[in-house]
Amino acid sequence: MKLHKHVLLHIAIALTVLMILTPLLLLLIRSFTNRWPYPELFPSAWSLRGVKRVLAVNFQVGHIILSSIVLSLTIAFLSAVVATMTARAFCFYEFKCKGLLKFLSILPILVPVTAFGMGSQLLFMRLHINNTLFAVIISHLIIVLPFAIKIMENVIGLSSTKLEEQARVLGAGAWRAFVNTSLPILAPGF
Repeated sequence: MKLHKHVLLHIAIALTVLMILTPLLLLLIRSFTNRWPYPELFPSAWSLRGVKRVLAVNFQVGHIILSSIVLSLTIAFLSAVVATMTARAFCFYEFKCKGLLKFLSILPILVPVTAFGMGSQLLFMRLHINNTLFAVIISHLIIVLPFAIKIMENVIGLSSTKLEEQARVLGAGAWRAFVNTSLPILAPGF
């Protein structure tokens, strides 16, 4: 029975990898073909047409990829910081309207993304910040934060502030106590 489950697990993993890699392989093959009409199983002619079209954009592909990486890392860092602070407040403190704020933190999940996109575009136009990097970062943060807050709430909910309190008693400042005691515990959530 145990061997049977082991084999099924390997088959499931292989099928998952195959489902992920097959479209990527087809995209790679398509980028080196000239024509590949529908009924044909394999391409009839090979060329560098796809590669030339990508590189014909004044060699801006590297700049676009780099800016996407920088943007995604910025949003990941900001969402981790904001989600950690919000989740710590939700887990460790009691304050007025806590339930309302928890509900408002998941509100971007409840609003359809297209409605959010149109509404935020109008708001950004009125504030004269549309088509700016700041607007792109804010838009992405609003979409990502509910998920990040929930993840960090689950991670922080498993820990407590006792280690931080002990570090503070031993003379560490608030920041040093957080960095040396709580931050390593929160690392899997990041």
